[in-house]
Amino acid sequence: MDTLVIYHPQCKFINGAFTRTVSKKVFCRDSKSKWVSLSPKKEEISIIPVTPIGYEDKAAYLTEAGALSHPHWMYEYNDKGYQKLHPVWDVEDFPGMVDLEKNFYYPVTLIDGKLVEVGRSNPKLYTPYSTDVTEWKTNVEIAIEAMKAPNPDAAVQLLGLIIDINKKCLSAKWVGEYEWELLGMLAAARNSPGIPQRHTEYGDSCITATCMADLYRLQKQSNGWWIHDSDNGAFLFIVSR
Repeated sequence: MDTLVIYHPQCKFINGAFTRTVSKKVFCRDSKSKWVSLSPKKEEISIIPVTPIGYEDKAAYLTEAGALSHPHWMYEYNDKGYQKLHPVWDVEDFPGMVDLEKNFYYPVTLIDGKLVEVGRSNPKLYTPYSTDVTEWKTNVEIAIEAMKAPNPDAAVQLLGLIIDINKKCLSAKWVGEYEWELLGMLAAARNSPGIPQRHTEYGDSCITATCMADLYRLQKQSNGWWIHDSDNGAFLFIVSR
């Protein structure tokens, strides 16, 4: 029986300062391949099927340390004193969780116990997770695969970046040996330490030097690489030896 623990980042005002905390939910998959929450709340009765990742507009992590390091929040407020913080992957994403008819919002981060507004160009966190109900199953399978890595959250972000590059350069087509070509380009870039990293033309666009640096960082942290199983439409994580 598969078990998956999901950590959601939270930010609370405690003793005069904002502090990062986490909420934890444990799920298991029963004999009928359906996910069940091991600590359901009575008020959570819904026709929406239970799934560990994708059922809410929240950032999801596989480790408590990952959730505690979450940097991006959407601050929702109004002139009546209402305020709420929503963890988000990308400050440029439309905040679907905000009630735009009643409230206002802007992106923030947490520095020394204070909320600080950030620009829309603030670097996003890469994620392969989708809120589309048709892809919830894929979200969970990705999370289970990522648990093979010593740093599962880095593995998840690595796949998110690989998918982003695929969408940008190859129009989301998993053709040929894309993942291995990308890994080869990464190896070539790292084998030239005395030369500045340059943008790399690929497909219909280019891979920026920043993206290549992020690829290297996440690949090193996760100690592995992702491949796409086209026959089964699944992503597989390969641990480096």
